[in-house]
Parts: sequence; structure tokens; C-alpha cells
Amino acid sequence: MPNHKYILLEDNELVKMSWELKAQKAGVELYAFTTVQDLQSHLGEFGVEDVFYIDYYLKNDETSHALLVELKQKGFKNVYLTSGLDLDELKVDESLVKGQVDKKPQFD
Repeated sequence: MPNHKYILLEDNELVKMSWELKAQKAGVELYAFTTVQDLQSHLGEFGVEDVFYIDYYLKNDETSHALLVELKQKGFKNVYLTSGLDLDELKVDESLVKGQVDKKPQFD
């Protein structure tokens, strides 16, 4: 999706760095966050067509479920979960996300 911003929520620093390096090589605009609160404080910077990659399970037994609901309510259309588990195992309402991908950077 050219000319879109890419937004990553990932609490694993190595995974986050991998996405950042791949984005730089691919020439895409990536905004990477490690906490739900940090991403939420920047939501106004993103358009509904921008692409979100959201880790579900975060540190301190936190999940991104409330964020997924908020993104849906605000009209964001391209929200993907990044997880090794499938949506059934995560017990995530499939209407909240466009799909699911693994933790590998999703840039060409």
C-alpha cells in the first residue's frame, strides 16, 4: 500500500528493531510503539487507510484488545494482528481486524 504509514505495536525490542530495519530498507514510513498508551497518544497522526500491525499479548499480562476496539470505532480499516497464535486461540473477535500475520516484517 504505497504512501501509507505503517504502525507497529510490538513490545519485543528485537522484533521491533527487525521491523524498523526492514522498513528503512524498503523505504516505507513505519511508526513503532512498545505500549498501547504510547500508540494511543499518537492516533491523531494516522489516517483510516494507514496500516496497523498489532501484537496481541504484551508485557505485564496486558493485551491489545481495548486498542483493537478503539481502532475499529475510529474507523481504521487496515488492522492486522501479529501473532504466532490463530484468532481462535487468541479469542479475538474477527470483525476487529482485517487479518493476521506472523511477526516477520510485512514489507516487500
